[in-house]
Amino acid sequence: MLGELAELLRRHDMRFWAGKLDLCRKRLENADFYGVTSLLELYAGRDSLNDIILVGADQAQLSKLLGDVWRTADKLRAEYEGP
Repeated sequence: MLGELAELLRRHDMRFWAGKLDLCRKRLENADFYGVTSLLELYAGRDSLNDIILVGADQAQLSKLLGDVWRTADKLRAEYEGP
């Protein structure tokens, strides 16, 4: 999912965001929980992943991927932190 999202952003010359997602993915692949927290932080505040707008069908794909990635990362965070 993260790779797909990063590639979509790369196709729209959003290399900054793609690079941030790649870094989170690499951390997650190395079982580094900081990958989850840093990923969730990309959704927060002004000028966040949530503020990206694309055109046409790519916007629908972006919205779906952003939601899927958020839900997955939030679930991992909750499992790690416990009840």
